[in-house]
Amino acid sequence: HRDDVVGAVSEACLRFTRDGLLAALEAAVVPAGPINRVDQTAADPALAARGLFYRLEEGDRALPQVGLGIQFDGKSAPPRLPPPRLGEHSRALLAELLGYGQDEIEALAAAGAI
Repeated sequence: HRDDVVGAVSEACLRFTRDGLLAALEAAVVPAGPINRVDQTAADPALAARGLFYRLEEGDRALPQVGLGIQFDGKSAPPRLPPPRLGEHSRALLAELLGYGQDEIEALAAAGAI
């Protein structure tokens, strides 16, 4: 009877606002939590207190970042490097990982591929 149960629960949930449903579930001692949008998640005080969201400053960039969410010995892992700019490591990766020669890399750049 899964379809019937899911339908009945869905219909009952539509009678509440999000906060009203969470309050009703809490009053009934039913474990529940909200499904948040990205902006709501980023504004969550509990996550902010854990240091989950931070900014890396690099030159003229302020880069919003998301931490791992886990801690070791009560501390979050510190960020090591900011994310690369688009194409920042393309030439090195083509040479070091794929074995492309300088002429091949320059041909890709001339063609607008990198």
